[in-house]
Amino acid sequence: MLADVPAIHTQDEAAEAFSDGRWEIALTTHHFDVLELPARLGAPLHDQLKGTCPTAIVPASRTWQFFVTQGSVPAELAEHAGGRVISGPDGWVPTPSTKIGATKRIRWLIHPSLTRWEPYSRRDAIDMVFETAEWSAYDAPTNPSSAIVDGLLD
Repeated sequence: MLADVPAIHTQDEAAEAFSDGRWEIALTTHHFDVLELPARLGAPLHDQLKGTCPTAIVPASRTWQFFVTQGSVPAELAEHAGGRVISGPDGWVPTPSTKIGATKRIRWLIHPSLTRWEPYSRRDAIDMVFETAEWSAYDAPTNPSSAIVDGLLD
């Protein structure tokens, strides 16, 4: 993965960070997060998302970057998988098309224009149920009705 770097706050810090020509432009993660994963997880996730997530690949580090809504992927989950979440106003990634090394470039696999310039909004079944639930744990049914249970057993 790209080495962790300190936040850049001043023009002098930016000039120093970009002076060796390694990076051309940086995207700050002020309005989105970047989930960066090793290739062994990035490739299957890319396949599962079916083009719904702006995605870049970093060949020098063999990592995949998924541009997601803020807070949608817990940092601990990414770290446990060998990845990281880059987030917040101090976070940044070199933009795709940036040259890394003599011949390698970060490149878009799914360009943001294909997702209407929106980061991926994680929507799995658990998220959808909790977001739409109109009941609290206090008034949730404690015993499912027998009709529901009988229907499941048929």
